[in-house]
Amino acid sequence: MSAPRFEPLGDDALLVHLGEGVDPAINARVHALTATLRDLDLPWLADLVPGYASLAVSFDATRLDDPARNVSDLVHRLLAGMTTTTESLGALQEVP
Repeated sequence: MSAPRFEPLGDDALLVHLGEGVDPAINARVHALTATLRDLDLPWLADLVPGYASLAVSFDATRLDDPARNVSDLVHRLLAGMTTTTESLGALQEVP
């Protein structure tokens, strides 16, 4: 998997790009990261909005010394220890 790319969303959020294009493995990684961050119950975390290949991370910037660096460092550490498979995505549903 490629390294995440970070894009600021104003002063209190980052968009974490985990890949490009339509790829179930990237989507599984987005959802695994979302679940892991939610489970950590971080006091500075305001909201998480998963997309297909990205995750918007909103935070309380007053509770972090260097918000962009703190969030990106945490995401890098979490992704390094994470293993995901597309098996966790469930059954394929075809819509006519």
